[in-house]
Amino acid sequence: MEIMKHSANQILVAEDDYTSRRLLEIRLNKFGYDVISTCDGKEAWTKINVPDSPNMIILDWMMPGLSGIEICKKIRSSEIFKERYKYIILLTGKGAREDIIAGLDSGADDYLTKPFDDTELLMRIRSGRRILDLQKKLEYSATHDALTGLLNRGAILNSLEKELSRCKRTDAQLSIGLLDIDFFKRVNDTYGHIAGDDVLKEISRRIQSCIRDYDLVGRYGGEEILIITPNSNQEQAVNIFERMRKTIKNKSMQSGKKEISITASIGIATYGNHMNMKHFIQIADDALYTAKKNGRDQICCPENIIQL
Repeated sequence: MEIMKHSANQILVAEDDYTSRRLLEIRLNKFGYDVISTCDGKEAWTKINVPDSPNMIILDWMMPGLSGIEICKKIRSSEIFKERYKYIILLTGKGAREDIIAGLDSGADDYLTKPFDDTELLMRIRSGRRILDLQKKLEYSATHDALTGLLNRGAILNSLEKELSRCKRTDAQLSIGLLDIDFFKRVNDTYGHIAGDDVLKEISRRIQSCIRDYDLVGRYGGEEILIITPNSNQEQAVNIFERMRKTIKNKSMQSGKKEISITASIGIATYGNHMNMKHFIQIADDALYTAKKNGRDQICCPENIIQL
């Protein structure tokens, strides 16, 4: 039997019988998985609710505290797990048709009837892994721009809305930058649209090389890119975006054998006075317009910005 290591290689196991739990751990370790074990339903539910908990879960039907069926129902009714899907395999000694239907109806994706062998267990896990991998690809496609790999417009605006809500709750600092590629139409007209695509991809890569781990970048529209920099005041944002501007300008970009020199203009806004998202972006857009009007290849902050 072929044994492989998996990238998403954690599985949560909830089984109250010690011998059965240890056998499962040994089998799953042999298949290349890391196992998080729990011995009752309440402990399992606690571990499921930890951030970044495994997306693959094996639940025994009958457990103290919470049964596997009850946990399935709680997972499927939770808003949290609508965004972080959990694939559930239910272990059961009940082989009757109505019991299997009841288990699947509770929200389980698959089931294993005890006793089962290694091959059956591995096949069920591989089937679940394929579904989880496909879902991950679909989620990525729904939230990312196909050309640049950046967040798409809907996803970056959704992220900004969440950051604004956080600011209103906690008085945290927040700045954004709206970046526009200077004379991008000229690039397309002179070098062609393939070269224009290459420039967009390279600029996206350079932007990402300048940001912090928790900053967010999305394609706002056309050649405009929106960058969210949480926990940054205007001065800190200026430093981030000036470094970005220089990184874009300092080295020409390659498209085939063509070398293309590119600059960018950036308008900056810093959150204040409980402004809404439309107002916040408009401040950055006005600052971007000023940067372009004043000669491009520069960053601009509005003088009337209200800082926290």
